[in-house]
Formats: sequence, C-alpha cells, structure tokens
Amino acid sequence: MRIEPSNCFYKLKNESTVLVDHCEKLLNTQQFWAPYIGWDVILVDREIYMQEEALKIINSKFTINRAAILKADPYQMYDWHKDEYRGVCINMSLTPEWPSHCLFGTEKDYTNKYFHELKYQPKSFYVFNNQVDHCVVNFDQPRYMFSIEFVDRLDVLDYKQVKDWAVSSNA
Repeated sequence: MRIEPSNCFYKLKNESTVLVDHCEKLLNTQQFWAPYIGWDVILVDREIYMQEEALKIINSKFTINRAAILKADPYQMYDWHKDEYRGVCINMSLTPEWPSHCLFGTEKDYTNKYFHELKYQPKSFYVFNNQVDHCVVNFDQPRYMFSIEFVDRLDVLDYKQVKDWAVSSNA
C-alpha cells in the first residue's frame, strides 16, 4: 500500500521567530554533544523555545517535556524504524538547504518500500508521525534538527491527535 504524506507529517502555520537564531548561536558556541539513541544532542532551554508562538499554542493543549538539537554526522544514515516510545513530535530543520533526506515508508514486498520525503522548509515546524517507518539519509554536511518531545508517550498521545487539533485550531 502506498504511503500518504498527510499520515506522516503536517506543517504548522506559524514559523520560527526565535529558535533559528538561538540554535545557530548554540551551534557556533556549544562544544559538548551528548549521545542519545543514535544522535548527538544539545538540550534547548524551555524559556527559549516557549517564546515560539507555534510551540506555545501546542503546549497549551499537549504539554512539551523537552527540546533538543539533534545532529547527524556527514554520510550518516539513521535506519528505518518506528520510535519506541514517541507517537508524535514536532521537528524543525536548522539546515534545510543541506543535502539530507527524511523518508517515510511502507512495505511493498520483502525487499521494496513505497516512500515519501519530508522536504523541510526554512523556519517551519512539522508535526511528525514517529509511528510510521522513517529514516534519515544524510550527505556531506552535518544535519541539525530542532525537535520537541511531549510529556505524554505513545500509549497516550499520537500523531493523529496532535495533527487533528492543529488543523482544527488553525495552528
């Protein structure tokens, strides 16, 4: 069965006004990256990311637990998977112009997948379905992604809930 992009990601209406510049400063000054489930991460302070209108609106309905910048090294692939405990997250690429691909896929047969690519737009937040098989293929530059994690885990909160609320709220 072919995959529908609307079941994989949803672009929020409000763009970043604070985080892109703040994260760029962090990337230019931060020296310590902590390992976390296959990524290198830098945590972002709550008082910074809560200045973003899009995230304040989402947080009013679905409490945000924490946020981080995730780094993928050049020529790194994060293999096909579904997240173990996250049903949904919010992502924003900090390097959308660099060659890197985020793919969502579904099996066609034992060796093939149908897929769709999330082509991140600058300063844009995306509700991201962590329960559809997805992977990241990164090329010759580091890939930096701002990502938030909700308090509620997969057994309580999923992509459809957040996406449907965002659509109905015009978020």
